[in-house]
Formats: sequence, structure tokens, C-alpha cells
Amino acid sequence: MSIHLNIPQLSEINETKSCHSMPCKIKYSGKANVNQFFESVILKNKGPNSPNNEEELTASFRGRPLNGKIIEPPNDYQGLIIKENKKPLTEDEDREFGILAKVHNFTYWNLDKPVTDEDKLAKALLFTQIARGLHQRVFDEETEAKNGQ
Repeated sequence: MSIHLNIPQLSEINETKSCHSMPCKIKYSGKANVNQFFESVILKNKGPNSPNNEEELTASFRGRPLNGKIIEPPNDYQGLIIKENKKPLTEDEDREFGILAKVHNFTYWNLDKPVTDEDKLAKALLFTQIARGLHQRVFDEETEAKNGQ
């Protein structure tokens, strides 16, 4: 099995105004009036629990309390919304994904607990910085001096 991602030019991809990463599965894949029925009830407040006096978001979805935070992708990364074009019938079939939109930031939601640096998403985003540091070329003055002679 292989995975294919159809990537058009970045300038050709539509940009979406909002994107939410929800802590649940929603068995629906059509259009929804998120602005009217969800975004209109999001409360924004500067909380004492948030580091650097960041904005804390609270909302509810189907009666369950949500705590959220607006997250921007790390430098040199682009947020993309992808969707599988066709679900495979067996594990051996190839999988094909397409890009639906690009985002500059997204709202990450936790179910009934504050968003912290201990969340899996926060750790994954931190790993991008660690990986960049590990794979950057390090210049050693002594070695460079020897190679330059």
C-alpha cells in the first residue's frame, strides 16, 4: 500500500478563515454553518491560568464543555486541511489524499480541561523545532579553519 498526496501550487489552494480541531469524531462530512452555531458561542477571556496572559477560549459542543486555544503552525510550516478522496476497501489498496484548504492558524479544543504544553499536539509542534535544531548544519571554527587551508 502506498499513500499519495495531490499537492497543487500553494497559491492555487483556497484559504479558509477558520479551522477547529475537535476532541471527537463527527460522522458527517458536508457543509455546516459553523459560524452561526459554534463560533458565535465561543467565549474569549484572558485567564489567570494561561501563560503570558494568553487568550483562553471556552465553548460547548453537544452539551460538553470545551477549552481551546488558537494555534499557529511553526515558522516555515503551512497549515493544510487534507481529506482522503476515496476510502480503501482493503489494507493493500493505495490511499489518495487531496488538499481542501490552507490555514494560517486553527483553534485546538480539549474536552473539559485547559489546553497545556503537555497536550500531544503541543508536543508534536515542539518536535518540529527540535528536529530543525538536530538537522541544522553546525559550523565548527577549528574544523572550518583546517578545511580552508
